[in-house]
Amino acid sequence: MKPRLTLKTRFTLVAAGAVAAVALAITAVAFVAIRTDLQNQVQQEVASRADSVLHTAKQFHGRIPNDWVPSHSSGFGVLTYTQVITSAGTVWAPTEYKGLLTPSEKAIDVAAGQAPAFYATTEVSGTRSMVLTTWLAPGLAIQVAEPLTSTDMEVARVGATLATL
Repeated sequence: MKPRLTLKTRFTLVAAGAVAAVALAITAVAFVAIRTDLQNQVQQEVASRADSVLHTAKQFHGRIPNDWVPSHSSGFGVLTYTQVITSAGTVWAPTEYKGLLTPSEKAIDVAAGQAPAFYATTEVSGTRSMVLTTWLAPGLAIQVAEPLTSTDMEVARVGATLATL
C-alpha cells in the first residue's frame, strides 16, 4: 500500500507550485518587456535617422532632384542604410547598393501618398532589420533600415539569463 501525503505536505507542494508558476510568469513578463524596450530603441534610432533625411530634403522645397541619394546611404551592416523610392517602385540608391532593399507594395503606396508611414522587420542583405518607410515629397518616400543583429543578440542573452534563473 502506497503511503498517503499528509495535509501539510500537500499544502507545501501546492505553495511551491504556485511560487514556481508566479516566478515563471514574472520571468516571461520581464523578457517581453525587455525585448519590447530594445525594439523601441531601434525604432527611435531609425526615426531619428529619417528625421535627419527629411530635414536635409527640406532644402529642395518639395522638389527632390531625380536620383537624389541621402548622405550616408552607402553600405549596410554597422551603419543605418537609407534609400529613396518612387511611387513607381524605382529605388534611388548608390549604384552598388541598388536592390539591397526591395520596396513592398505598401512602401510604394507610402511614396504615392496613399498609406501612412510604417515600420517593418525584413531581411536586408541577409540580415534581419528594422525598416521605416515614410513619405518624403510628392511621389517619393524614404526607407531607413537598421540591422537588428546586436538587438537580437541582446534579446537572446537576456532570454538565456532569465531561463537560467
